[in-house]
Amino acid sequence: MCQFIQHYLLLVFLLIFGLILSPSCKKMTDDDMDDLVTDTTTTDNDTLGAILIVPEAIFAAEKKYFYKAIYKDKEGNVLTEEQVTMYLTGEPWEWQPDLQQEAIINYNFTEETKAAFTPHPINPTLNWGFVTEEVTGVIEEEGQRLWIHPFRLNQYIFTEVAPFPEVLLPISIGQKWSSSLSVISGWGIWDNSTIDCTYEVANQLDKPYPMGSLKDVWRIKSESNFSLGTSTLELYYHEKYGFVEMDYVNYEGERLTFTMTDATYKGESF
Repeated sequence: MCQFIQHYLLLVFLLIFGLILSPSCKKMTDDDMDDLVTDTTTTDNDTLGAILIVPEAIFAAEKKYFYKAIYKDKEGNVLTEEQVTMYLTGEPWEWQPDLQQEAIINYNFTEETKAAFTPHPINPTLNWGFVTEEVTGVIEEEGQRLWIHPFRLNQYIFTEVAPFPEVLLPISIGQKWSSSLSVISGWGIWDNSTIDCTYEVANQLDKPYPMGSLKDVWRIKSESNFSLGTSTLELYYHEKYGFVEMDYVNYEGERLTFTMTDATYKGESF
């Protein structure tokens, strides 16, 4: 019996000694701790990333606005459909640097676009051809006014004789204002015309857009008059995104709508 107990104690001793020497139970070294801290820090950085801080100014540098543009004839048939983008550079516009900021407008037309529009020339004496990029100016006077040159090249040239997108701030329902525009030479049958425009803030509403449902969108009704007729612009303004929708009907009854689909700052949607 005593011999059996001695063998049992020896077996227990050998088992405990083996566990102490096992790699899974070895003491962690300082080098091991350094590796652990480094790995944890890297993981945290990858997970959290940088927080994008978006400037409040609608026309702040490096903001970009994307629009879906649909142009229909007076019967309601779609003539063209494409994307138009507006990118703010943060630089002064060369033709009025004290007031206007530079904006780059990109048109994504195709040969099919040109072919579809050619039979519908609203200004047949104007033959500028089609371009992919336009450098123009916009105005943002904090608490006073937001204004842009319209998208007015390629098939969109008639916006030159329609009301320009504009809102006077602070805005309120029933607010009215007027403006006039003198068209210089180089615009074909519109040369030396004076365009008289009126604006009225109609109401405020919630409205769905591709980047989300927007609350408190302002609807502004406007029209322009000159020798060839009347064009209208129904304008939708939002304090975060600016002009989220521009719905034109020109003096020949054709309809053109620009609807914002996305807004980015430094390449990220906001």
